[in-house]
Amino acid sequence: MLSFAGIEPRGATILDAGAGFGLTLLVLAHVGAVRAQGVEFHEPMVRTVEAYLPMLPRDLRERVAIDQGDVMSMPYDDATFDAVLAVEAISHYRKVESAIREIHRILRPGGVLAISDGNNRLNPITRRKTREVWDAFELGTGSGVVHGHRVTHNYRAEREAFIAEHYPAFPAERLARETFGMTFDEVASACSSYARDGRFPGSTYDGSDVPTNPADGQVIERLFDPYALARALAGAGFDVRVSGYWGGASGRRTIRSANAVLGRLSRLTIYSARGFRIAATKTTDGP
Repeated sequence: MLSFAGIEPRGATILDAGAGFGLTLLVLAHVGAVRAQGVEFHEPMVRTVEAYLPMLPRDLRERVAIDQGDVMSMPYDDATFDAVLAVEAISHYRKVESAIREIHRILRPGGVLAISDGNNRLNPITRRKTREVWDAFELGTGSGVVHGHRVTHNYRAEREAFIAEHYPAFPAERLARETFGMTFDEVASACSSYARDGRFPGSTYDGSDVPTNPADGQVIERLFDPYALARALAGAGFDVRVSGYWGGASGRRTIRSANAVLGRLSRLTIYSARGFRIAATKTTDGP
């Protein structure tokens, strides 16, 4: 991924935007990053990283750090980082355009955003499976497991329970159906509007957009047309390069060679790609 994006990690200051349990941070520090900084929304993941950092060799742990925070509003100064990575993370950002603007702000001129994700909307198999995951989280599932996701939430039922508790005189079932994509705070606002004018919110789930966890505003798996994402990045002040990704991280020469050939033909082959990669270089001050 670093090679694809043209990122030289030695001596660089790099942010992992959606760091999870911090494994990418350890790799970055190991290959020479002078600062491997992570930002992660989920507190348990942050606490896990903080728990194992003292166990690392001193030289490594002094160059690794993680903050709990949201990529839409990060606690870093302008032009702080040489590179930003989004490794299987951008599909979980709630407001992608806001995150792009924030990443542009914290990158130095000429800095690179490298994106790697598997949620390629242009691949029909990926699209179908991802929408089945959406259905499960929004509407519920009998099995509890869908395409590797253990579904413990039913977002519509959670919104309905919230409305029934806080607004017992309101038609909770219909309001739950028409508050798709909203957090509990937004549901409360919609209910207040309903109390004033009797109008239902009208935000319903039709399978075309990713469900939102009403408790924290996070999304499960957003689908991307990589070229549409590239256009959004270009509009924010990046020079962008897109490639499909079929595999090769294991190091097998034949797979890497096949990936390289298919990648050069991405405009034609992207529909079969398991995922995609984007390298976006900051070229302007933004829109």
